[in-house]
Amino acid sequence: MHAICDATSPAGAYTSVWGCNFQDKERTMMGCVGGLYGKTGMYAGKGGGITYAGKVAGGSGTGQWRK
Repeated sequence: MHAICDATSPAGAYTSVWGCNFQDKERTMMGCVGGLYGKTGMYAGKGGGITYAGKVAGGSGTGQWRK
């Protein structure tokens, strides 16, 4: 599964691009990795990486902007 999300805040705008795989036959658990692409404000010209793991309805992950 792939997803693209746009986010905007007073600090600026960025896009996240995700690639995810289901980890069980019921398709309720997934693991994802992706990239961050800054567009405006404090994010302009920056990139980074993101991860997510957990149930489709909730989980946790990490993200890091490249300096």
